[in-house]
Amino acid sequence: MLPICMGGCAHQAMFINSGRPECKEWKYGLENYVRARFSYLKAQRAATDKSC
Repeated sequence: MLPICMGGCAHQAMFINSGRPECKEWKYGLENYVRARFSYLKAQRAATDKSC
């Protein structure tokens, strides 16, 4: 199983950053993003159901 970054961090660490991975900032806020996106889609679906 690959990490969410698909291993790009490990590649950078091995060949570019001399052994130090450079994780992207979205990695640490992913849970909040997924929850917000779910809430948005749920509200959008509820609004669509009301209009029909």
